[in-house]
Amino acid sequence: MYALIVVKNGPPPSVDEPPSAETEPPADPNGPMPRGAMRITAGSAFGKAIPIPLLVRFLGQTLGRPVIDKTGLTGRYDINVRWTPESIPFDLAPGAPVPEVDGPSLFTALQEQVGLRLESTTGPVQQLAVEGVERPSEN
Repeated sequence: MYALIVVKNGPPPSVDEPPSAETEPPADPNGPMPRGAMRITAGSAFGKAIPIPLLVRFLGQTLGRPVIDKTGLTGRYDINVRWTPESIPFDLAPGAPVPEVDGPSLFTALQEQVGLRLESTTGPVQQLAVEGVERPSEN
């Protein structure tokens, strides 16, 4: 697993008005970003006034490993990070930007562009154990 920690001063808090009820991303991928939402593409993530737990969830899904929040940050933050993905998807949406092939890794980009760092660590992880499977009985 990874732990997300603050380096330097971390990301500056969002200075916009408090979040509105609108938290869903707009239908237009190039439209304005609503507060509390993230837009994720291959090699980039943008968030406007997002809580750190949303960033942690995104990182866990992107990396395929659990990420725990060790930042202590409680506010909302504007996140803008660009990195080179380990593999470039061939199913990019029409008009989607192609990620840089010689840019930083996600780990480096987080530290340099956002002020946060992912550290490899160990800890308890939830697992599901299946002890047996039976066909349903006919009723």
